[in-house]
Amino acid sequence: MVNFRQRHTAYDHWAKYYDLVTGDRAPMAAFYRSLVTPGTRSILELGCGTGAITLAVAQRLVECGGKWEQSRVVGVDESPEMLGLARAKDARLEWLLGDIRSPPVEGAFDLVICCFNTVQSLLTDNDLTEFFRSVRTIVNPGGVFAFDIVQPDLQYLSKPHRDHLARTVTDERGLDLEDRREHCYDSRSRILAIEHRLFEAGGEATGPLARVNLEYRQYVTAEIDRALAAAGFAVRRRYGDFDRSHLSAAAKKQIFVCFPS
Repeated sequence: MVNFRQRHTAYDHWAKYYDLVTGDRAPMAAFYRSLVTPGTRSILELGCGTGAITLAVAQRLVECGGKWEQSRVVGVDESPEMLGLARAKDARLEWLLGDIRSPPVEGAFDLVICCFNTVQSLLTDNDLTEFFRSVRTIVNPGGVFAFDIVQPDLQYLSKPHRDHLARTVTDERGLDLEDRREHCYDSRSRILAIEHRLFEAGGEATGPLARVNLEYRQYVTAEIDRALAAAGFAVRRRYGDFDRSHLSAAAKKQIFVCFPS
């Protein structure tokens, strides 16, 4: 498994470009905002990155009547550079460096979220179990734990992709940047290895501005259900996308909304 230091160093190198190349997160933000209720007073995001979703959910807490001085919103991430960008957006929130399998937090939370396929960075059964059990200890008895992962598409995964142009974006200088990706899937470990390389358009000869290597394990619904149950969670709702569509074999996503059992 990629260790703690390797993972957070990888995102450190990518951090300054992360928000630019990630794409539209509005549907994701809207979904997680919808989980905030008038009774929500504490929120924790595990794997918060640059804080975009954390901040959107925190704003919803205020819209539901919460007050900053009476609420707690925490983001935990393994990358100091990502957390630095989050802190620059809003220093009123708690931004903590730590491993999501053992978050460096005290107390319990009304809402714990883990977005953007971060659960898939847990590459072994033991890591997944450790993570769910750790989360179970920090969710209030009447609280909610929600997360999203990708629905495995084995036909797509089985075909290696080389120098695939995934997205073109324009930076603050008006320069076009190309996010080029390569991926390779190991069917035995069920781990997808992805390399992102960011170039100025037409600038392949000068090398990438940044690159990051990531690994994601592919999980099916049944094994997530088993791991959640073993950790003491019951699944309240399952969705196939952020529009709350039905979770089926053809769905793009697997979204779980859970509560302590």
